[in-house]
Amino acid sequence: MNRKFFVLHSLIVDFLASNCSRYRVFGKVKVGLGVKIHRGAFVYCDDKSEVIIKDHVTLHKNVKVIAQSGQRIFIGTNTSVQEFGHIEGNVRIDDNCVIAPRVYISTTSHTFNVKKGMPIKDQDALILRKKNKEILIATNCWIGIDSKILGNVTIESDSVVGAGSTITSYKSSKNSLIIQNNREIEEIKIFYKDDE
Repeated sequence: MNRKFFVLHSLIVDFLASNCSRYRVFGKVKVGLGVKIHRGAFVYCDDKSEVIIKDHVTLHKNVKVIAQSGQRIFIGTNTSVQEFGHIEGNVRIDDNCVIAPRVYISTTSHTFNVKKGMPIKDQDALILRKKNKEILIATNCWIGIDSKILGNVTIESDSVVGAGSTITSYKSSKNSLIIQNNREIEEIKIFYKDDE
């Protein structure tokens, strides 16, 4: 099977910086103005999927953004994905978010019980990725270092995910600190000084 795919990586960063049109389109990858893609970072998108990277997004060193089998990834304006970040699946990250180093965000899952006797490494190819799962990280969120966000998750605006947390199938409230504490997810309301 010969499928088309599109890979965008740091080699074209100078081209993006010098081009003044509203969006640059590379196959199914749309890139806004002022986007920075650092060395070792790349965006992979097959011909059935879509990746939209809005204005002034930074993909730091060794970030991977992967959309395949009809998935859609959206990264909002002024968002920063720091070193070794991994984003895969149906993911929407809205404006002004910070994704700290080594954060793993994915809606994909592995299938291992499709066909008896078939090698486990080959079973994923038999089933298309589930399209009903989506991760939403709303405006002005910070995802702490070494966190994992998996499955169906919504992190509402002005929220923080604590470092090292694993969040699966969860919907937060706005203005929350979400942490994983001994396998339990704990949510703490954030009160800002100007709320007093």
